[in-house]
Amino acid sequence: MKRFLLVLILSSSIHAETEEEFVEHITAAWESRDPEKILALYGENAVNDSEIRKLVMPRIELEAKTSRVKSASILPFTPGASGPGIMAGKILFTPSAQKSVALEMHNDDPKNTGSFTKISLLVKNTDGSFSLGVPTFKPFEWSGAKLDSFRISIKQPSEGELSPVAVVVETCDRVTWKTMSGNGPFQFGAHKILQLVIPPAKGGDQVTVEISRNDDEPFFKKTIDISNGAVVPIESTAH
Repeated sequence: MKRFLLVLILSSSIHAETEEEFVEHITAAWESRDPEKILALYGENAVNDSEIRKLVMPRIELEAKTSRVKSASILPFTPGASGPGIMAGKILFTPSAQKSVALEMHNDDPKNTGSFTKISLLVKNTDGSFSLGVPTFKPFEWSGAKLDSFRISIKQPSEGELSPVAVVVETCDRVTWKTMSGNGPFQFGAHKILQLVIPPAKGGDQVTVEISRNDDEPFFKKTIDISNGAVVPIESTAH
């Protein structure tokens, strides 16, 4: 019996996937630009569950056409870094995880060229393999307006390190927040951006913020003093 257990443990160790190997699989899947290979990174549930497929596949198909991977890395995951994801008819909750995968992407779309960071949770499966975390969701009724597409960029006049920015939004009459890392552009769907919470930056005391809605000209453009951090109101909650 002891020998059987030892063989089983050794067998599991031999076939266990390393984080570095999973990063290679992620990079290869995105370089293939095959949506099915990218979806497979989220595990068997994502591939076989029609609800999960409907949830993540439209975004995958769009990014597979327009984006490419510059680099990939494993990072610690900070619980609560973003609020629940809210969209028309669904509230998304992230699974528990201690690490995340950061993909530095470049958008080749001529209308929206630029680099951005894509963060996904890293989940360790029972068979020793890894997958990207898929959020769970609960439905709610929503028959109001469709979500607008927002684009935020934050630029510093001098080179410096900008800490993650909290973007407080209203979506389907619910207030939550998103985390913006880097200068942008940062794109997402919502009904309103209520405020930005910008920490002090290393190497610069000012930033210029631009926000546009639905690919229109920026409706917000302002240079902001962040020497002590700043809470920047954007839109009112009044209807």
